[in-house]
This record gives sequence, C-alpha cells and structure tokens, in this order.
Amino acid sequence: MIIFFLFHGNIIEQMKPLSKKRNNRKNPYYYKILISIILISLIPSTVMTFYYSNSSLALVRGKAEETNLLYMKLMSNSLEIVIDNILDFSNLLAIDNIFNDYVRISDKKYFEQFSDISFNYSDQDYRRLYEYLNIRGEIYDTLETMTLSNEFIESIYFLDSSRNIVFKNGRLPQSFESFPDKAWYKVVKNSELLPYIMSIRTIENEDQSQKNIISIISENIEEDIPFIINVDAEILYRKIISNVGWDPDNIFFILSKEGKPLLYSSKDSQIINKISILAENNTASKSESLLIDDREFLISSLKIDPLGWTVYSATDAKNLNRVLSPYRIRIFILSMLFFPLSLLLAYYLSQKLYKPIRNLSTYVRTLNQDDETNTASENEDLGLIWETLKTSELREKKLEEKFRESLPAYRKDFLKRLLSSHSYDISDILDRLKYIDSPLSAENLAVIIIQPDNSDSRSLSISDRVILGLEIEQILQDTFFQTFFGEYLSISSSEYCIIFNLPHSDLKSSSIEIEDLINSLTSQMSMQFTFGIGSPARTVFELNKSYSEAIDAIRLRSLADTGHAIFYEDLKIGETEITTYDFGTKISLLKDCIKRGNSEESVHFMNEIYHDLTNLKNTLSYRRAKQIYITALNEIYNAINDLGLDSDELIAKENPFGELLSLGTITDINNWMITLLKDVTGKIKNLSEEKKNKKIETIIAYIDKECGQDINLNIIADKINLNPSYISRLFKEHMKLSFIDYLTDVRIKKAMRLLKETDLKIQEIGSEVGYFNSNYFIRLFKKKTGRTPGEYRQLLK
Repeated sequence: MIIFFLFHGNIIEQMKPLSKKRNNRKNPYYYKILISIILISLIPSTVMTFYYSNSSLALVRGKAEETNLLYMKLMSNSLEIVIDNILDFSNLLAIDNIFNDYVRISDKKYFEQFSDISFNYSDQDYRRLYEYLNIRGEIYDTLETMTLSNEFIESIYFLDSSRNIVFKNGRLPQSFESFPDKAWYKVVKNSELLPYIMSIRTIENEDQSQKNIISIISENIEEDIPFIINVDAEILYRKIISNVGWDPDNIFFILSKEGKPLLYSSKDSQIINKISILAENNTASKSESLLIDDREFLISSLKIDPLGWTVYSATDAKNLNRVLSPYRIRIFILSMLFFPLSLLLAYYLSQKLYKPIRNLSTYVRTLNQDDETNTASENEDLGLIWETLKTSELREKKLEEKFRESLPAYRKDFLKRLLSSHSYDISDILDRLKYIDSPLSAENLAVIIIQPDNSDSRSLSISDRVILGLEIEQILQDTFFQTFFGEYLSISSSEYCIIFNLPHSDLKSSSIEIEDLINSLTSQMSMQFTFGIGSPARTVFELNKSYSEAIDAIRLRSLADTGHAIFYEDLKIGETEITTYDFGTKISLLKDCIKRGNSEESVHFMNEIYHDLTNLKNTLSYRRAKQIYITALNEIYNAINDLGLDSDELIAKENPFGELLSLGTITDINNWMITLLKDVTGKIKNLSEEKKNKKIETIIAYIDKECGQDINLNIIADKINLNPSYISRLFKEHMKLSFIDYLTDVRIKKAMRLLKETDLKIQEIGSEVGYFNSNYFIRLFKKKTGRTPGEYRQLLK
C-alpha cells in the first residue's frame, strides 16, 4: 500500500529536483528489496524446474505404463490364441474314434501275450491281432502328428486306464509304474476339473536335460480317456515375446491364478519370485513401484480372464531416468540461462521500486532538516518515512479532533451561507448536508424568522438571551421538529431562524403546525414573539430569497393585521392596478445599483418611482404608495445582506421603517429615501474598494511567499475562494499588469537576490523560484534582465 502511494500523486514530481541532492549511498532497505526480488524471481524458476522434472518423470512413467499395457494386451491375445489352438488339438484327440476303438478292445492283454509261439493261434486270432496292432499304430501316428503340427507342444500322453499303460508320442507304450512323469495323474483322478491347465513344472528328458512344461489335461467324454498335452514353456515364452516386439530392457512373465510362475525368463527369477509372493498373498496391485536389491521397478499387470492367468511387466526405473536425462539437462541449462536474467531483472526492478522511496526520504529530509527530534540515521530511509507518517497521523488526529470541536460552528456557518448568496452547486450542498448530518433535503424548503417582542426582550441580559435561544431550540425539538425535518439557527441574540422541509409545496397547508408552534412558545416562554415567514423555496438555491422575505415580513409587520405570524405572500404589492408602471422592475434595478455602489443611478431610479407615483396620485392611495416605498427600503436591506455587509452599520438609523411611516407626504418620503441612498451607496463603494485592496494584498502576499511552488490563477482562486477571471481583471485594474507578468517579476527578483546572497547552483536557484526546467529559467532570466544568471553573478563579483 505504501508503494502504491509512492508511485502516485504529484508529491513525486515535487521531489524530483530534490532527489538530485541525495546521498548516492544505498540504504540497507535497497539491498533487502534487491535480495527479495532475486529470491522471488529464482524461487518460481527453481520450483518450476523441479516441477517439470518430476512431472516429466510422472509423464514418462504414465506413458511407459500405457505402452506396457498395450504390450500385455497383445501378449494376452497371443497367449489366448495359442492356448485355444492347443485346446482345439485336445478336443480333436477327444473326439478321435481311434482312441474309442482302442478302449473297446476287451482282450488287449491277450494280444500282448501273442509273442508265445508255442501256442496254437487261429486265423481269426491273427486277424484280430492285426487290427489291434493297426489301432496302436494309428494312435502312435496321431500322437506324433499332433505333436509335430504345433511348435509349442513338447509331448502328448494317452493313458489306458484299463491296463495302466501310458502312450507317449515317439515312444513305445510304458506301464504307468515305470513312466517317469506322473505329476499329472492327481488331476486325472479328479475328472471334475477337466479340462485343466497345470502350473509350470519341470520334467527330465532321456538325455538327463530338464525342460519346463505346462500340461493341458482333457479327456474323451464318451470313454473317459485322459489326454495330457505338454506345452514347452520356454518356446511359448520366446515366441510370444518375439511376436509382440517386447523391449529387451523390460521384464515380462505370466503367473497362474494361484500366483505361480508360468512363463518367464530364468534370468529374471528374483523379480518374478518377489512378485509371485505378493500375488499369492493377494497384495500385488495393477500398477505399483517395487524396490528389489536397491533397484526400483515399475510393475504393471493385466489379468487374462478366460485362463485366470496374470501378465506382468517390470520396467527398470533407471531406464526411464535415462530417457529423461537429455530433457533434464535442457531444463537445467535453461535455468542457468534464466539466472543472470533474473539478476538483471532484480537489479532493474529494485532500482525502480527504491527510487520513489529514495525521493520521498530526500523530500522528507528537506522538510525536516530543522527538526532536531528526528532520530532516523542518514541511511534509514524507511525509518525516516515511517516516523514522518506517524507524525502526520498524529497531526491528522489532532486536526480531526479540532474539526469535530468546530463542527457545530461549521454547521451553523454553512447553514447561514445557504441563507445568503453563495457559489455552491447542488452536489456540493448535498455532500455538505450529509457531512454535517443534516435532516434537510434540497427541495420544498421554508424559512421562519422568530423575534421576541421588544418590550419582552429589551430587559434581557446577553446570557439570558443565550438561554432564551437554547430554550427555543428545545421547544422546537419537542414539538415542531417532531412533524418537520428541519434545522434551527440562532442568527443573533434577538433573531432566531427555522429552516425546514415542507411536506407539500404549499406553505399554507402547514399553517396549523406553525400556529401550534406560536402557541407553544408563547405559553411555555411567557413571552410574545413575532414570526416572519418567507415564500416557499422550491430548491435550496431559493433559500436566500425565502430568508430575505422572512426578514422583510418582520420589518413590514406594521402593515399587516395578521397577528404574530406574518406571511410575506400577504404583503406583496397589488400590481393589478399599476402594471403599466412596473414598480417591481424599477425596484429590482434600484437594488442592482445599490449593490454596485452607484449613487447616481440609484437616485435616478428613485426619482422615476417618485414621478410614477405622482402620476398615479388620483388612482393610488397614499397608504399604497407608502407600501411601495417600504418595499424599496426593504430591497436596500436585501442588497446590503447580499453583499455580506452589516445593515446596522450602513444605515445609521434606529428604526428606519418607523421614520419612513412617520413622514407626511410622498415628496418627504422620496427626499428621505434619496438621502439614505446617497449615504448607503457611498459607504458600499468605499467598502468595495477596501475589500478589493485587501484581496490584492492577500494575493500579493501569497505570491511573495509561495513563488517557488507551482502557482497559477486557478490555485490562487481556490485558496482565497474567488473566480480566476475576476482575479485576472482585478490585477490589471490595480497593478496595471497581468497576473503572470507580476508572478514572473517576483520570481526573477528572488532569483537575483539568491544569485547575490548564496552560492547555490543555477539549477537549484531555478527550482527555488519555481522553474524546474533550467534552460527555460535561463532564457526567461535573460529576457527580463538582459543577462544570463551566470553573467549576472559574474557581474556582481
């Protein structure tokens, strides 16, 4: 927030010339800003480097998982095709009639003993022997053909349960007891499990070599003949791997539904055993990271639903990191390139951010150079600014307290201004009414003037009159202001004013409430009061007119027979009978002449009114003529009030209205009025000249004091509450030269004095007299004096 303040406002422009005098040593706060910006610029880049590095690893891992999943799906499909193909072979064996024919031979044992030649055999026996041997040959051929027709089939067994003989492709039948591979027989005994795929197992060949096989067991449903098809696990594993184009850096293996290894590479047995243990315990997930011998592996799995097997892939995380290494190096290089740029940016921003602080501290030091209470050291810019701000805050609080104390007086003064001529606009009025918390609105207003009767108030002391005003205010709060929104003003010790909003534009509709107010004051105060009530003011700008009319109503009470409440509207001149002479316009022109202090024109209009009344003497009553003169006298009072002058000082008569009414003829009244006009206009003219002279003196004093600041007509007009064009006209009239010429003369004279009395530089002297552009100051100085500032100083030496 402080930085925002420092970057804005004209105060920065005022501090620019002062900043050139500053000490070039950097404040510790400058280095704090520099370090902070460096950290702010480097932390995001560092965080982003780590973030992109880690996110890249996560992305690569995700892509690796997707790729592995795709490969595993291909493997799963390939494996299903192979197993389905082998199952199809098994089904072909199961439906082959040659095996059924063999099982149906009841005397197989008899034929096995045919080798005894001492026995006498019949021709029929030989024929049956031939058939038996032919069936066995076909069985042998079938098993051999099936084995050779599929590259994955290592061997096929056929069990003759009736004689416990095992047929194997490529081998003569053997008895079950002498057959080396019997692991499959437990499954065959439980025929409900068939067809069944066994877990991988190892068998020993005739050459003492070992081979891993997977046995697929099925049976001939008709005759319960079991078939065992042994699949070469190593060939199947290699074929599937080669078909899917598996990455050699990845490890692929398949576990049975019990978690036992089925297809795998022996070199990966340690990883496979670890995974199989997890699978047996049902703790292996579809995707996880596993640490084996301090190596991290990314494990993925896919279940083959028809077989119940699970395909696993294991990717070495080191390989993934190796893929990412070029990208990480690029990120690191970019970070290193960004580092010097960050330093340059930090230096530039710290200069920009610290400059207004430095300018402000220089400006504050200039303001406080004579302040011995300032404890901030030369390099503690922020401390100095902070102390100055705290001091300013304390001053502001004191000023605020003083303002609150003076608010009632300001409230009274503002309301009095509304009752006279003023330059406020409607928005300004509404803002001020809101600020003083006034209940008044800006439309449909009325003014009532309350005066105690002379006989009741003449004997009161000043303190009693103050108490009287307070009592009147209290009664108004309890009665009148319960009905109307309004304000109460004590105009003088014998004159009180009520400003209030009318509920309707018609004043007469509120006459009952006004009458109640009169009765309340009279009864509670035990005094008689006269109430002057002006015409309603449609807007706040007509309020001064309504106030003047209320004053007029008080003055003209001798003409009214309306009791203590005198409405101005009841006292208006009846113009219907004298419209030809337009007395209202002439009285208005008379008022304008009085305000200008023009005695001659005032007397002229007064005589015109007199001649018009003389011409109407046969149609206009003497009382009516007196009323016109009283109206004219009242306008003299209004003119004086509009000028903000004291009517009692300008009209040195105790009771001018009474004097006028006491005169016997129109001629006497006119002569009396002319004498009064000459006296009043003469005094107004003299006061106007004095007022103009005071304004000129005020303007000249301000220019002499503030000539080193930015000064123009608008600034001075705001200071002394005058119109800029009026000030310009006033200057030409009294000083015989323009405002800018006079200001230039004052500044050049001050510059000449500084050139003579000080050793300040030309640029500094220009700034002291309000010219911050040195070249412009030198040209102007030479134009006024005929010499440049340097030449003038040299001449003095």
